[in-house]
Amino acid sequence: MFPYRVDELVVAVPEGHDLAGKRRVTFFELAQHELVVPHTQSSVHAVLERQAKEDGVELKQRIRVSSFDSMCQLVAGGFGLAVMPRGVLRPLARTLKLKAVAIDADWATRPLVIGVRDYEAVSHAARAFVDHLRQQAG
Repeated sequence: MFPYRVDELVVAVPEGHDLAGKRRVTFFELAQHELVVPHTQSSVHAVLERQAKEDGVELKQRIRVSSFDSMCQLVAGGFGLAVMPRGVLRPLARTLKLKAVAIDADWATRPLVIGVRDYEAVSHAARAFVDHLRQQAG
C-alpha cells in the first residue's frame, strides 16, 4: 500500500442556493435537501448510505446518475445537491456556477492509497504507472 492523496468530499450547490454562502454544513443539514446521488456501486454512494444509517437519517435521493459530470449538470439545473470529491467539482464549478461547501464530518476526508499485491511482481508497465501516480502524489 502506498499513500496517494487525500480526497475531500464536498457538497456541490448552485451559486444562488441557501447553502452556497456557508463554509461548512453538517450531514443533518445536507439531508434536509434533495440529492443527486451517484450509482449504487460508487464509493461516494457507500459513504452516504453508511452515514445515513449511522445518523438515523433518510436521504432524499431525487435522481441517481452514473457520472460526476452528470451530477454537476443536474445540480446546476436545480435538481438537487450532490456530494462529490472537491477535485472533481473544482474544474466544473466556474462554468456551471456551482459552489463547493465543506462537510463538517471526519468521514468527508478520505485518505486514498494505491494497492498492489506484490510491487516487484507486477509488469513493467504497471510498475511505471504506480510510480507515476506516486510521483504525482508528491
